[in-house]
Amino acid sequence: MRTIWVGIAGFFGAIARYSLGGFISARTTGAFPWETLAINVSGCFALGFIFTILTERFLPHPTRIALTGRLSHARSGGDPRLPVCASG
Repeated sequence: MRTIWVGIAGFFGAIARYSLGGFISARTTGAFPWETLAINVSGCFALGFIFTILTERFLPHPTRIALTGRLSHARSGGDPRLPVCASG
């Protein structure tokens, strides 16, 4: 089910990106890619807004955040107690 939601969101995101790019490129001239700049900046603001709203509403307990960070740090080989490479 998650794959379907990702596909739906990707579809609407691609349509929005294409439409905004066409709208901006029809109104600008020159060699600078204004549509790419506008799309990327507006996307950053939109993602920042969405993630701020989601994290303020569904903020997990600090213990879970610390544990998740600790596990990802250990998995990446950043834990000094874990060997960097296995001998053998």
